[in-house]
Amino acid sequence: MKNKWVLRIGFLLSFIFLLLVLKDFEVGKLVKTIESLKIPPLLFASLIFFLSYSIRAYRWKFFFYDDMKLDTQSAIGSFFIGNFGNNIFPARLGDVWRIVLLHQRNDVPKSLVLGATVVERIFDAIAILICGIAALLLSRVPDTYRNIVIGLALLIGLSFAIAWYIEERYQEKIRFHPRIVWLFKNLKLAMKPMRHAGKFLQILALTLISWGIELCSFYYFLRASGFNANLGLLTLILFFINIAVSLPSAPSNIGTFEYGFVLAAGLWGLDKTSIFTVALIAHFFRFLVSMVPGIVFSSLWHFKLKE
Repeated sequence: MKNKWVLRIGFLLSFIFLLLVLKDFEVGKLVKTIESLKIPPLLFASLIFFLSYSIRAYRWKFFFYDDMKLDTQSAIGSFFIGNFGNNIFPARLGDVWRIVLLHQRNDVPKSLVLGATVVERIFDAIAILICGIAALLLSRVPDTYRNIVIGLALLIGLSFAIAWYIEERYQEKIRFHPRIVWLFKNLKLAMKPMRHAGKFLQILALTLISWGIELCSFYYFLRASGFNANLGLLTLILFFINIAVSLPSAPSNIGTFEYGFVLAAGLWGLDKTSIFTVALIAHFFRFLVSMVPGIVFSSLWHFKLKE
């Protein structure tokens, strides 16, 4: 019953966000933007976005310690299959697919894959928050936005540190909810590789490189549509898109992706309809280049999602 409500809320949010970005929409500007598209930068944007995802797929192997080490093929294949699932299923069920796949194919405990997935999200969140802070410092948005984002980053970090300390120090004295104990147990297990400075720095470097390359993909998507973008606008777009797509939504983040893109560009003072067209084009090509490897790997491995 709970999962059904999550799905309903996801579809509802996608519908609401689409309504918001389609408000005052002008078909003429849409046609004009499509007609003026430049193919070379569009293809290059898709290529470097694929490179960004490939680096993130390769990074996946570093989240597992030595006795549960993943080979490069399993890491890359499971990453793209999980992403493929997130694009066709609602509520990020592709992550469930990746967990079950690695458990069945590589005999990795499901709890460990889940913990590694959470740690992966933490690293990505850190990169996104860095982008958000950089964007708000470089952009012309009101100081209120800057203070909210910086405060949010500090609050998240402090809350996590306090919760971790309390669970570590007082777990035998206080009866925590079993789910909380289970979550921190798996997080500690998944963060075992982080105790090695070399592996931590590898993951951090790959994270920053991959998100930096994705930032460049937005530059070329905008350039293909006739827009010139500076670092402030690009980081703002990256930040708002990733905040928006973290919400429950329909498959492939339909609506939330476009809303994040348009909101960032709107704060920058760009035309809403033209930017919405760029968002649709960027979303389609990102969807395409991230789907194809997942389809290939899932076909080669002949894997079906099951319990």
